[in-house]
Amino acid sequence: MFIVIVSLLVACFIVLYTIRIKKEKESMETTNPEFLKYIEEFYYEKPNKKKAQLLRAAKYLTEVSEALREEESSADRLYKKGLLSDEYMNKLHMKMEEEIFVEKHLIQREAEEIKPGFSSTIFGEAAYLPSLYKPVEKYKPRFDHKKFVLECEKLSKGTVHKGK
Repeated sequence: MFIVIVSLLVACFIVLYTIRIKKEKESMETTNPEFLKYIEEFYYEKPNKKKAQLLRAAKYLTEVSEALREEESSADRLYKKGLLSDEYMNKLHMKMEEEIFVEKHLIQREAEEIKPGFSSTIFGEAAYLPSLYKPVEKYKPRFDHKKFVLECEKLSKGTVHKGK
């Protein structure tokens, strides 16, 4: 009797744990703000508005994936020199595979629902949109090049006028 009760408690614990893990994974499907806006605001709109917002989401994803590829190539150079750990490179590869792959298929699935065949052309059409992704600066540079050029121009103008 005691063994049956313990096994039922363990089974309930396993079920609750898997439900919790599943909810966490489902809630983190996308971080694309344009796609989230599509889901929250445009999902029940007319197809033209849905298509426009979905194109913006595709453009954002394209730009983010390009930025990640650049980061990956520069990180790869540092990794080959032994300056980065295996853990960092694995995290970067996982981010590329999981986030970009999942978001791309989510966008393609929604595009196919709007118009059959649109999933194969959405990223091509999104390439013509203006840029949406603004990368966050990781650090503020100590040297401001624009300010330096302006100061040099002021100094050179001042010396030219004094010589006349």
